[in-house]
Amino acid sequence: QEFYFDRTWKGFNDILDVYRLGQLHLNSGGICANRLRTDLEYWNISQFLLDPCCALRYYPSIETADQEIESQTISEQKYLERMEEENFGDSKVGRIRKYLWNLTEYPETSLAAQAFAFISMSVVVLSTI
Repeated sequence: QEFYFDRTWKGFNDILDVYRLGQLHLNSGGICANRLRTDLEYWNISQFLLDPCCALRYYPSIETADQEIESQTISEQKYLERMEEENFGDSKVGRIRKYLWNLTEYPETSLAAQAFAFISMSVVVLSTI
């Protein structure tokens, strides 16, 4: 009898070893700790079966991954809030306001914005001399 598992192959040998040996030892390096946690949940394997030698790598990696995911979510939320605040509408005046906003706030948006930023910084530098 043959079984087919539609899962990623990376780390599957570690999962298979749990069923063979009763312990989880992370032999496959390079797998994301968050992906491994998802695979363990999928296969209904407790994280407490993790060998002590691997726990030193796994738990700090999980903590780091969780922090990265949280900071990414916060960053995306701030970006969406900023885009909502900077929505000046589709009218002619709104488009002009958007252009002027980008000109003064975001020098990477156009060559004119870069020139404006350069002139602005030059005035600041020259006024301090």
